[in-house]
Amino acid sequence: MARLPQGEFALDRDLCLRLMESLAEAPRSAASLAPSTGRSAEEVAEALVALAALNLAAPAVGTPHSTATASAFNAHVLELARGGDTISALAAPVLGSGVETERVERLFLLALRQESDPVAFAWSVLSGRGERLVRDGRLLSSAADNLEELGDRWHRFGRERLPVLQALGAA
Repeated sequence: MARLPQGEFALDRDLCLRLMESLAEAPRSAASLAPSTGRSAEEVAEALVALAALNLAAPAVGTPHSTATASAFNAHVLELARGGDTISALAAPVLGSGVETERVERLFLLALRQESDPVAFAWSVLSGRGERLVRDGRLLSSAADNLEELGDRWHRFGRERLPVLQALGAA
């Protein structure tokens, strides 16, 4: 059972988990997802609507033109991350919308575009501005602690967020 402000509705947990796993790989249509689930395209479409209502999935709407425009916009936003935390959303042409990112994530993405080491690049930007990271509510003062924290964030980002941002066309 899923709850929304508008009320409750039945949710097939196993089907929704399979759909989310498939969608994590790449955008797909209900019709293309149905065979692997053993369900009809209509049942899959209903589950996708439920996932969208819960903000766990969104319709894909991108075009080649929107991808080029998004890439140019995102390049500008990534450059802005050098100077501070100004614009936090990257364009996601697959969604026809934006996706929120943290500044450190944007610095990692900028480093990847420049073929630089993401941790070293992010630290050079932050330390060059006299900035430090916070871990567990505590300001990290030493370079070693900041580099360790950036390393942890990079590994988590590469494992969890980067594949999603790439699938959405935001990275």
